[in-house]
Amino acid sequence: MAITSLVLTIADEDLPDVLRALANYPILDKAPVHDVRLSSTKLALVLECSSLALPSLLQEMERIPGVVDLTMVYANFEEDLLADGTMPCPSRDPETQS
Repeated sequence: MAITSLVLTIADEDLPDVLRALANYPILDKAPVHDVRLSSTKLALVLECSSLALPSLLQEMERIPGVVDLTMVYANFEEDLLADGTMPCPSRDPETQS
């Protein structure tokens, strides 16, 4: 599992729509709405999801209409470490990642 904190920059007029769209992500059930901090057009989130699912989830969230920017602030993958101290990583898709 990955525990990740994000900051979304959202156009002011789109904030209600973005909040409704984020409610469709079941992984956000662990971050109650009252824990979400709003500051102007910034929305801080804490996500907990599969490490392998995280890249595609972030790409989906970036494409929510009204999201201007998504910045990952922190990520913890400690639970994914194998006994030898390494971690399996998702394969890199050269079409979508640089």
